[in-house]
Amino acid sequence: MGSHFLSDTSSGAAAASSGVKPRATAEPYYDLGRSSAAAPHVTTTSPEAQIWFGRALVWTYCFNHDEAIACYKQVLAHDDACAMAYWGLAFCSGPNYNRTWRLFNDVDRRQAVHDTFTYAQAALARVGVGLGSSPVSGSASGPARPAVAEWEKALICALVKRYPDNNTHRDTAVCDRAYADAMRTVYAQFGRDDTNFDMVTLFADALMNVAPRKLFDTATGGPIASSPVAEVRALLERALARPGVETHPGVAHYYIHLMEMSATPAAALPAADMIRDLVPDTGHTYHMPAHIDVLVGDYRRAVEYNHRATVADDKYFAAAGNGGRTFYSYYRLHDYHSLIYAAMLGGMSQAALATTDRMEATITEAMLRVEAPALADWMEFFLAVRVHVLIRFGRWDEVLRLEPKADRDLYCVTNVFRHYGHAIAYAATGRVAEAEAARARFRAAAAYVPPTRLDFPNKITDILHIATAMLDGEIAYRRADYPLAFGRLRDAVALEDALPFAEPWGWMLPARHAFAALSLEQGFVEEAAHAYAQDLGLAPTPGRVHQHPNNVWALHGYHECLQRLGRHGEAARLEPQLAAALADADVDVTSSCFCRVGVLSCCGANAVEKQRDTITVKELCCEEIKKKNKKKKKKKGNLLLFLGALRRRVRPVYVVGKCLDSQTNCVHHAIARRQCPCGRILRANVQRIRVHVVPLAPAPSVWVRTRFVANHVPVVLPQGKAPAQVGEPCRVGLQALADNRLHHAAVDLERRAAHEDGVFRASVSTVFTALAVAAACYAAHPPHVPPVAGVDFVHQTADEKNILNREPRRLLNVVADGARQQPLDEVDADAQVGDNGVRHGLRPVAKCSDGRRYVVGAVAGQGRGRLWRRMGRLRR
Repeated sequence: MGSHFLSDTSSGAAAASSGVKPRATAEPYYDLGRSSAAAPHVTTTSPEAQIWFGRALVWTYCFNHDEAIACYKQVLAHDDACAMAYWGLAFCSGPNYNRTWRLFNDVDRRQAVHDTFTYAQAALARVGVGLGSSPVSGSASGPARPAVAEWEKALICALVKRYPDNNTHRDTAVCDRAYADAMRTVYAQFGRDDTNFDMVTLFADALMNVAPRKLFDTATGGPIASSPVAEVRALLERALARPGVETHPGVAHYYIHLMEMSATPAAALPAADMIRDLVPDTGHTYHMPAHIDVLVGDYRRAVEYNHRATVADDKYFAAAGNGGRTFYSYYRLHDYHSLIYAAMLGGMSQAALATTDRMEATITEAMLRVEAPALADWMEFFLAVRVHVLIRFGRWDEVLRLEPKADRDLYCVTNVFRHYGHAIAYAATGRVAEAEAARARFRAAAAYVPPTRLDFPNKITDILHIATAMLDGEIAYRRADYPLAFGRLRDAVALEDALPFAEPWGWMLPARHAFAALSLEQGFVEEAAHAYAQDLGLAPTPGRVHQHPNNVWALHGYHECLQRLGRHGEAARLEPQLAAALADADVDVTSSCFCRVGVLSCCGANAVEKQRDTITVKELCCEEIKKKNKKKKKKKGNLLLFLGALRRRVRPVYVVGKCLDSQTNCVHHAIARRQCPCGRILRANVQRIRVHVVPLAPAPSVWVRTRFVANHVPVVLPQGKAPAQVGEPCRVGLQALADNRLHHAAVDLERRAAHEDGVFRASVSTVFTALAVAAACYAAHPPHVPPVAGVDFVHQTADEKNILNREPRRLLNVVADGARQQPLDEVDADAQVGDNGVRHGLRPVAKCSDGRRYVVGAVAGQGRGRLWRRMGRLRR
């Protein structure tokens, strides 16, 4: 695998070591833990050669074959007659479990066949030297060398069966089976009852390479009858039970690879824990346990250990000085990719985006233009990952800002997925004509993708079939052609399930998430629930590998389905699991897919604030309220009526108006899109309205009070004591406005309850009302001050009437005067004027003694109350 970077591949010791300057073992080197010292002693006259061989063997087991080759060359630099150094060069220069012969192009294959045969023959010749035959030209002169150990000779002779000649057209499958049979004999002779972990690892490697990645049937999770699964599993499990295996990286590594495709990947968790920190400076041993972490739904741990892997990889490449132009760069990118995938499933947008930045910084054009091996075929795909991350988190504006690359041949995968992202973003925001144009560009760009481009082990050309089905489904959905839409989305699910096993999976955003989200929106709750249950592993799937246990997106969707189906007991049992998942997420999870109409992420707003003309407030929720409007002869622009209707309903309605920059109606998403009480589902072109807030404290939190106790939400206080609760909790909350941005309301803050001391629960309808008023006031009366002061929170006390008269256009909220507050110990929903002089209906409901000022929502009271009359001043 790394043989393409050797300075000379001709036979003979001198040739193999030419140009390699011996390095002293005392020089600073990577920290390989205890593993390198535990390597077997090989036949050599040089202590330095033995040390370098131990290092090389560790890198071999950790799949950094490039560094292993460099170390084996150092062995020869210190002892040019060491037979096992040539064995190692032959072993690392050929195929392996992650890169089989079929993945070599013609140039790579010719080079690899030549190198492996040359080195295997050189090793065989050194065995002859050790046995007393004539010295090979170029070997060291001097005293007779000790005889080569029998186990060394056995390994070398077995490897010769794998690389018997220099014929590039030989039947490699036959050679692989011959090598495995030979290694069975070597293991039987030198395995020492499974305590010789090197023999166990090398025999397991030989067996698994007879059927690489074809050990288990991904459709059933059971072993493929023709594969050596039973023999390999028994071999490795016997070794894992032996004392001393905890210092050997090979056995546990191969066991993880074996079990990850099975129906029981959790069986490899003890092996994963064994090697997590075993070899500190090898990124792959940090990364491999994360394979199992993802499969069992421990996304936080998968992110953590993939991050450690990337740090170790960065350290390696910083010292290697090869510019990343080696095949191990693929492993480095794979570690980044795996981190991003785990973060996406866990709702960790910051980790996913930051890692995407780091990953892209390591991919240079010079790297992609390396032809042997063809690095672009393996690595260019990683530049397309950003599109999937942005779609996962609904960052439509950022998707649309991605421009295609100029070199459409070199960056063919990057470009095709950028067009795909544009089409999805346009569709999700209701711009159907533009989505169809982007789909046409996507199809044209797909023609430039050759069949050699990979998201290993998947061909990009196969993955594009899923993208095509997803686009067809999303666009048909926006055109209200629901039979076509759901038919194509089902096709996407089936195509995704049919992909070969990969970790991360070949399609990074599970198609079931989009299918279930849109099904739920259309009222197909049972079908959505089944899709979510499949995704979570709670219902049968075509294979275990298609399940994503504990992922926050499906948990949220499944919980919503259970509630809507009246299965409240099941929903309650799911809530602790959902709360744990939400604790790790850093986004507002309102749906399993932001393609759900009207569900925008907090990052979906335009980055540039634009002036808006006066908004006409309309309610479009249900026929019941429309009839009430007509009966009372209220104008559609009546803000007071809108707020009164909104207050009476737990489910959200909308503030709709026109922007100066667009002649189309836009929904100002102060609240989340849900199905209306009457069963209708509203559709509109969606555009976020952003409201800036002046922070009144270093890290203020916003909390809203009401006189009426119905459903309640948790809202985090910055400095709380014991939780104060009113009524039954629900999972809809208000995101803190500390980041100077108005988020949409359907935000689940229960995840914060486990990490914060204070939790306040306020009415759901009040939260919706406050956000709707904020959006309406800001749009109706753009401020004449810089945007950061766009919606100020007015400090109102007993003099509130004068403030209202002077500043009727500002959002009516209260800032409690902290000077006379009491410790937070209760919530009094019926008290009159408080100690701080704030009047009834406009007072804070929680009191703190920290001397800081907190924003307290003042939207409260019935429609006939004094507050509502004051808010009538906002009417036009």
